[in-house]
Amino acid sequence: MTSVTSTDTGIWSLCNRLRAEKLLIDCEVSRQADAGEEGKLNELQVGSISTLHQELRDELIRLGVAVWVNDQHQVVLRGLISSDPNITPDSATSIAKTLNSVQPIEAYRSVLFELPG
Repeated sequence: MTSVTSTDTGIWSLCNRLRAEKLLIDCEVSRQADAGEEGKLNELQVGSISTLHQELRDELIRLGVAVWVNDQHQVVLRGLISSDPNITPDSATSIAKTLNSVQPIEAYRSVLFELPG
């Protein structure tokens, strides 16, 4: 699993890019309003915003999975520390390997029927 503390490529970078893109869009909308060309954002700007939103969504999902995996590791560790008879060092190692190899899927993709619309 990749590091969730990186400020160069993680969620902070995406938020900063999204903020910068929003400022550019706001400036362009203001310029167009001054020139009497309201509502003419070009497709590249709209596509760029959509791409940034998708990247941000994906990063948030990745962070959510990382938090969930970390929580599960904590549960196993607490069991080892408190000498829970159901958690042995071997089972803890096996659980940790399984948790580290988790490949999450979005719930709606695993539903056996198609969602409307």
